[in-house]
Amino acid sequence: VDDRIPPLVIAVKAWAKSHDINSAFNGSLSSYLIVTMIIYFLQTGVSPPMLPPLKQYVDSLQSVNVNTQLQHFVPKTFVKFDVRNKEELGDIFVRFFQFWVKKFRQNKMFQCTQHRRR
Repeated sequence: VDDRIPPLVIAVKAWAKSHDINSAFNGSLSSYLIVTMIIYFLQTGVSPPMLPPLKQYVDSLQSVNVNTQLQHFVPKTFVKFDVRNKEELGDIFVRFFQFWVKKFRQNKMFQCTQHRRR
């Protein structure tokens, strides 16, 4: 896995915490959601991608015991994935927010977590 990913996750979560939006208990974003948003961004929001789209690999698994297969298969997938993206961590951090602002504007719909209304 790319060495820039763990610090990116830490930076985004620290930003969310500093803005009081990293607490699922209080009706805002969970850590799981933040990490999922980062993964999606790294797969689709940067060019070239920094993470492979795992769906194509998971769909190809045939065995009933998916957990066992994933333990052996996913690390090999990441080893084979050639990261060609050479952007600086700070630029990726800014692009993460730009990506999601654009996504939310395109959808023209959002969930209000404090008032539970759309």
